[in-house]
Amino acid sequence: MLIPGVPVKIKGLNKGVQQEILSCPFPFLSGAQTVLSCGREALYYGIKLLKHLPQRAHVPAYCCKSVLAPFKKLSIEINFYDVGKHLEPIIDKKSIKKGDLFLLIHYFGIPQDIHSIKQLCEKFSLILIEDCAHTLPDPQSSCPMGSTGVFSIYSLRKQLLVPDGGILVVNDNSLKERLSIIPKPKLKKVPLKKWLIMNFDKIAFFFGWPNTLKIKDALRDKISSTENIFYSSLLNEKVEISYLTLKVLSNVNFSEIVKIRKRNYYWLVDKLKDIDQLKIPFPILPDAAVPQAFPILVKKANYICAFMRKNGIGVDQWPGVELPKEVLSKFSGTFVWINSLILLPLHQDLKESHLKKIVKILKKSLKLCLK
Repeated sequence: MLIPGVPVKIKGLNKGVQQEILSCPFPFLSGAQTVLSCGREALYYGIKLLKHLPQRAHVPAYCCKSVLAPFKKLSIEINFYDVGKHLEPIIDKKSIKKGDLFLLIHYFGIPQDIHSIKQLCEKFSLILIEDCAHTLPDPQSSCPMGSTGVFSIYSLRKQLLVPDGGILVVNDNSLKERLSIIPKPKLKKVPLKKWLIMNFDKIAFFFGWPNTLKIKDALRDKISSTENIFYSSLLNEKVEISYLTLKVLSNVNFSEIVKIRKRNYYWLVDKLKDIDQLKIPFPILPDAAVPQAFPILVKKANYICAFMRKNGIGVDQWPGVELPKEVLSKFSGTFVWINSLILLPLHQDLKESHLKKIVKILKKSLKLCLK
């Protein structure tokens, strides 16, 4: 049985496309919003909204290299900071200057301590950006992730079965009136390469095929890398969004997704909490959490990850090959996570039977790899 690490089902597309979704995909958030091609593009245009382009951005060393592209294109100096045992920022205050950007990542859908970060940014006159690419906002929360920074970004392809989609949410009132400078997205059909990558997992999951991860990886290598397929023509002042993404956004039930993910998260906590060979860094979800996956820390994580994928479980070690080369071996806190992290699937398409399979294969891998 294949258990993908990302959602594979599209539900309830009976309403059709609501054009207003382009300007308000998250109606429960108060910030001004717009839909773009991806999270990276949302970050790029969010920065361009600023009246004065900052000279420096403080970015966590624990990141994927794609997040750096907007800063580099806009010639903004990047200063990396380390993260701690709970992924909290470790900041050298001597490196901070008034007017700098501060990028805060809500890793894997686990909220950072946004109030203390906001106080820091106010004290040093920093421009706070919330990177919510690993999550969705919780409609029931009094302070959803992405509602505090000057602006925030989301990446839909990591959360829903869509070929593209990034969302920019602008919370600063002085910037909302400048949204008109962002090009309006043009609708397009899903290209064949994207369709193949998207639907391979879907077909295998529905039909209960055995492990097809090797086949999918080979298919990706044959027709192009995911990076090239999904992001080859971004940041070129031409914004496009697929009709399918808008249709999914027009019909999605965010509250239901949040409920299922939290339920699956705590089911895994209950089944894994007494296993000595692993650590659960977040046994209790903070308010506003919308987990993308279930993070665990283990020894020999790369061997365990390979074993589980070989057995059809779509686990991941983020950011993997996407780690920026600039941070190699320089940040001790970041490297604890890089060397020890495994992300277990828990998305909204998984039922208890899938979670039981994940736990069974994980226990087997721990026994074999850590003996």
